[in-house]
Amino acid sequence: MAAIDLDLDWMLPCLVLYEHVDAACPVPVPPPLPFSLIQQKPLIFRGSALPFEPLAEDEVLQLAGIDTEFVLISPEKVEATGSRVIRPAQWALARLSCVRGDGDKQDVPFIDEYIAQEEPIADCLTAVSGISKSDLEVAHSKHYLVTAKSALLKLLWLVERGVKFVGHGLAKDFRVINMMVPPDQVIDTSKLFHLEKRRVVSLQFLVWFYLEERIQESCHDSVDDARAALKLFRWYDAHKQEHGVHSLEQQLERMYEKGEELQWTLPAL
Repeated sequence: MAAIDLDLDWMLPCLVLYEHVDAACPVPVPPPLPFSLIQQKPLIFRGSALPFEPLAEDEVLQLAGIDTEFVLISPEKVEATGSRVIRPAQWALARLSCVRGDGDKQDVPFIDEYIAQEEPIADCLTAVSGISKSDLEVAHSKHYLVTAKSALLKLLWLVERGVKFVGHGLAKDFRVINMMVPPDQVIDTSKLFHLEKRRVVSLQFLVWFYLEERIQESCHDSVDDARAALKLFRWYDAHKQEHGVHSLEQQLERMYEKGEELQWTLPAL
């Protein structure tokens, strides 16, 4: 059962738990996850140097940039008439990247893991994800390969400690991996840089317009995208403090005007 998106068109709850408000024995709260989860060994890693610097046990982290890549397990199935979806598309987490958002090691990644798949992959979407099937296979992967459970427990450990996540389109990402993150721990740049009833702007365009940088030129790299989201948030926060909300709204209007002028395509170099 989905933890945060119970769609009654597809699923029905099979168990409902009621608790009396005056119950003498409330539902027990599980103990916090141990730091040893962060130190779990991968299924396989054939490299000579880690592609990230793991968190230290005494390291204090308040902000983390995050980006994920997914693969398609099964495509959406619709009726022959095309009028109704019979089965929604099924996705699986394929890569998880987190970078430090503060501290002495700001922007240094502390998680960059590829996820071994338990089910056959229908489409890796390599053009946008940068993922190939061999990246996720124990026998062939050259990356830091872990199980989905290991990766998600690391995320849950961060959630428990109140770390705030900065990323682009995080509502969808957390919904797909079926994890509930408190709203006050989510900073989504797709919502910060958005005007009501207007299109959601890509991370690539926002980075080009506000930071005068280019990302995703060949394919997506989740570490680069996580860093880019952090940079955008810092720009937003600094501009808001220095110039106020009205100036931000003017900046957003100019961004939308430029996007429509360019048809949301970056100009050639």
